[in-house]
Amino acid sequence: MRRSKNSLLKDVGSSYRYTQAYKLQLLLVENLADLCISLNLQEKSINDVICVVQKYLSRKQPKPLQ
Repeated sequence: MRRSKNSLLKDVGSSYRYTQAYKLQLLLVENLADLCISLNLQEKSINDVICVVQKYLSRKQPKPLQ
């Protein structure tokens, strides 16, 4: 949760896009479906994952994290 707050309101020119935290967030968001399948998550667990990921759907996040 703390990571999503760190990335709020960071724009295209922000140095945040070069941090390891940003790169990890982007990697996880891009590969979330494959990760859920690989972990063989059940519906309840997938719902929990979706609740966390919703924070990245904010228009205040950098575009690639939305």
